[in-house]
Amino acid sequence: MKDKAPKRRNLKVLVILGSIGLTLGLLIYFEQIALIYGLSTLALIILLLIVAFADLEKVGEEARIEAYGGTGREKENLRKNTLENIERRKDQGRSPETVS
Repeated sequence: MKDKAPKRRNLKVLVILGSIGLTLGLLIYFEQIALIYGLSTLALIILLLIVAFADLEKVGEEARIEAYGGTGREKENLRKNTLENIERRKDQGRSPETVS
């Protein structure tokens, strides 16, 4: 059952990319370049908004916690201490990226 999930995900991605390619091909064929510019601008704005609102600070810390490899309680303690360190550094006005 678990093998079907990646296949479905790959199929979804393939269908989405295929439909985008077909749409772009049709727009180019019918010389609707202005519409392509507008759609690409909207896509870029959406991508920038996703990146802007992403919590990239905690992504690195979550990866470090997962790589730690301890028990569930040890990971939870590490997560708690890491988040406390980040908050303390923010309160002190220092960059949270240098959390050790």
